Amino acid sequence: MNNTVLKIIAALLAIGAVVVAVIGVRMSRQPPAPAVVAVAEPASAPTEAVVVAAKTIKAGKLIGPGDVIVKNVASPSAQVYRQTQDLMGRIALTDLPPGTPLQASQFMADTMATLIHPGERAVAVLIDEVIGLGGFAKPGDHVDVLAYIPPNREANTRAFAQVTVHNARVLAFGEASQLDADRAKKVEPATSDDDATKKGNTARQELKEFRATLHSALLAIPEADAPRLMLAASTGLLRLSLRPGGMLTASDAPPNQAAEQRRPQDLGPPRYSTTMTDLAPPNVPARSDDADDIIIQEGSNERRLTAKEGNSSP
Repeated sequence: MNNTVLKIIAALLAIGAVVVAVIGVRMSRQPPAPAVVAVAEPASAPTEAVVVAAKTIKAGKLIGPGDVIVKNVASPSAQVYRQTQDLMGRIALTDLPPGTPLQASQFMADTMATLIHPGERAVAVLIDEVIGLGGFAKPGDHVDVLAYIPPNREANTRAFAQVTVHNARVLAFGEASQLDADRAKKVEPATSDDDATKKGNTARQELKEFRATLHSALLAIPEADAPRLMLAASTGLLRLSLRPGGMLTASDAPPNQAAEQRRPQDLGPPRYSTTMTDLAPPNVPARSDDADDIIIQEGSNERRLTAKEGNSSP
């Protein structure tokens, strides 16, 4: 191989080296291609069924069935209502647009007045452990109010008893109230026999302490019965009679004649009036001039001993 061929080959190699070098320099100056990063879509927040406004609720409006609905809402507040019945009868403090999750701070605070139905009045009566059913009644129970009127010699009336108020609803009993009962939390079940024994002992002690605090009961009664109850409380002795759970309506009050059949013959029928005359048993015979006569009651038989007979007896 002569020198000319070698020179040509060397020139070609040199040119190739220069071309490769230029390409390498240009590639080194280009910015790197951006890396493709996969962006994960955020997970959807869990939803819960809560009570929301079905339509615009104006401030001061009394909530009814058509004002609220249950709807799934993402991440609701812990104070929201979960059931529509918890809002019935509540009064809104501010305007609430449709779809607003409803919570207690948006409504007027619970008071005893919110528990009184139209046509009712709340009346407090003095009670003790005996009058108050031994302390076993609870707010929300229904009771009859019995009245015992002692004899009155001046008015020549005998002792008698009557049902003063039928189907009164207990709003508060001692220190317990129906508001507390509505807010009460569920009691955790006992996990062992020892826990059950401890819970039983605690419940008995609490009942004993509760009986000691029984001084009054707040009853929801028909408005027309309020004066009669006040008069009976001021002239006689009251006693509460617990009604069974199936007798909770005012329409099931027993007729007066049914009560009369269960009373002794000398007890007058119930007289529902706000006067002292009507609280006395009717058809009481006038006193005789001989005030020294002695009446002896032997079971259902009555025997009168005159003063002359008494003086002649040994």
